[in-house]
Amino acid sequence: VVEFRRFGVEPTVVPGISSALAGPMAAMTPVTHRGVANKVTFCTGMDRFENTPSVPAYDKEQTLVLLMSVGRLRQICEAMVGQGYPADTPVGICERATTPQQRDLVGTIGTIADLAEEEKVRAPAIIVVGDVVGTLGRELAGMS
Repeated sequence: VVEFRRFGVEPTVVPGISSALAGPMAAMTPVTHRGVANKVTFCTGMDRFENTPSVPAYDKEQTLVLLMSVGRLRQICEAMVGQGYPADTPVGICERATTPQQRDLVGTIGTIADLAEEEKVRAPAIIVVGDVVGTLGRELAGMS
């Protein structure tokens, strides 16, 4: 909104569903799920000074949704391990959510940065960290 106004354009803001919620669900990843995650934290990949921000302390029942973070994924993963996140914590990336070019990748904190680099993941992408990653797929597989 600020950038539009800076250039003399008055934007129309339509309240709706945030990409932070819609993107993960497009990849069949709920941000909360009974018995798996009872809280969610939304973060960006950089602070206002373009530094990698601190990540919240590890909580097994928390989902972390990272926006604007692909370019700093490796540093963020290192910060998460430093905050006590197990390296085998599931991580999902939903690139270009809800478009025909949507691509979903799944790894762990220990593997996702290399995987994203190998697959040339680019913005826009939403990163989800926590045990919710893969939950619906496992439940749906159990129904067949």
